[in-house]
Amino acid sequence: MFDYFYGPQAEQFAFYRVPKVLFTNDRFKYLSAEAKTMLDYLMPRLAREAGATEALKAADPMKWVGLMNNCKARAEEIVMHELIYV
Repeated sequence: MFDYFYGPQAEQFAFYRVPKVLFTNDRFKYLSAEAKTMLDYLMPRLAREAGATEALKAADPMKWVGLMNNCKARAEEIVMHELIYV
C-alpha cells in the first residue's frame, strides 16, 4: 500500500472505490454508508468466485450477465441480512 508503512501500521490505511451511483441514485438514498461500502466490497469478490471474468464476458455475454445478476442479488441479500435486518 504505502512504501513507508509496514505491517500493522499499513493496515490502518484502507481505501475503497465506491461507485458514485450508490450515493446519488434515489434507489439507494436510505442505505447507510456502511451498507453501500459493504455492497461495493462484496460484488467483485462474488463475481470472482462465480467465474464472471472479462474473458467470459467476451465469449458468452448472456452467461456473464446471468452470473453478475446472481452476484448482485447475493450481495444485496448479504447486506440486508448483516446490516439491515439486524
